[in-house]
Amino acid sequence: MNKPEFMGGVIQNKVDPQTGEVVDQGTLDHLTGQLTAFGEFIQRVKA
Repeated sequence: MNKPEFMGGVIQNKVDPQTGEVVDQGTLDHLTGQLTAFGEFIQRVKA
């Protein structure tokens, strides 16, 4: 699976340095979409 891919620019502004949690909503939404697509890919390959 080559796509989708994630490139996080200026990540220090998007992640809480104390907790390591993503705090930028746009980045969080994008990562959620990527992980959803990856889960769908796994289901297709598994079938």
